[in-house]
Amino acid sequence: KDNLDFIPQVPLFNLLEKFNGEKVFETIAKGGESREIRRYCLRRIPPYVIFVVKRFRNNNFFIEKNPTIVTFPLKGLDLRDYIHPD
Repeated sequence: KDNLDFIPQVPLFNLLEKFNGEKVFETIAKGGESREIRRYCLRRIPPYVIFVVKRFRNNNFFIEKNPTIVTFPLKGLDLRDYIHPD
């Protein structure tokens, strides 16, 4: 097939790696006055979970859409490995 028809796919579990509590994210405010270091973790899982994935990014000239498809299991979604041990 042609490479232009290829749509990238990523499993939901790859996106959840952000919430392992170990990975450090450093953000710099506009103008460079302040820096923040953040770590994300899940403390508990509610009965209903809604995931919001940022699909659009502003470029200097236009808005870009991320065409990546997020795959996830329809039944038996086990998130125990992503809860922070307290």
